[in-house]
Amino acid sequence: MVTIRSQKEFDILHEATYIAIIPRVTQYTHSMNKSELYKRKGFVSADESNDNYESIQGNEVIEGTVEADREWKVEEKKMKALGWWLIAVGTLRLASVWFGFFDIWALRLAVFSNTTMTEVHGRTFGTWTLLTCTLCYICAFNLENKPLYLVTFLSFIYALCHFLTEYLIYHTMEISNLTTVGIFAGTSIVWMLLQWNAHSKVHSKHS
Repeated sequence: MVTIRSQKEFDILHEATYIAIIPRVTQYTHSMNKSELYKRKGFVSADESNDNYESIQGNEVIEGTVEADREWKVEEKKMKALGWWLIAVGTLRLASVWFGFFDIWALRLAVFSNTTMTEVHGRTFGTWTLLTCTLCYICAFNLENKPLYLVTFLSFIYALCHFLTEYLIYHTMEISNLTTVGIFAGTSIVWMLLQWNAHSKVHSKHS
């Protein structure tokens, strides 16, 4: 048993104890953290070599990278499918452009069957539809362009609202005609909403 006779001796003993104990506590804590990591990764004990410890950290990085690449590929496939859909919609809209300019009677039967239409109305409708076709085609090949993506998305919103007002308020359309245009516009709206942030993710991956 150590007898302390003065304050100075107490200070010296206290300092020596601190120097002796603190490194051991630090080493134990570090060892405990390693043990937890080994246990989580399936190692039996923390007595494995430091190479194993570093390999665990490396494997975590590799696993995260592989998982991220897999997610990017899935998003790219979805975006490519959306691009093909926009091309298909744009191509089908070209029929309305043709009817508007060259066959006003067919346009009336296909869309505005409850009202009369003049050739001026047909050409106006054809020009407006031609603009939306252009947006669909350009957006299909530039899905990473957010302003263009937004404008194309809004064109579907405007088209659907236009046809809804014609049916509900002005009664110029039959429900069958509204259903046809609503399927294409509604599907495009929902699909583009689901992929709203995917285009920026795919773009950042490639850049």
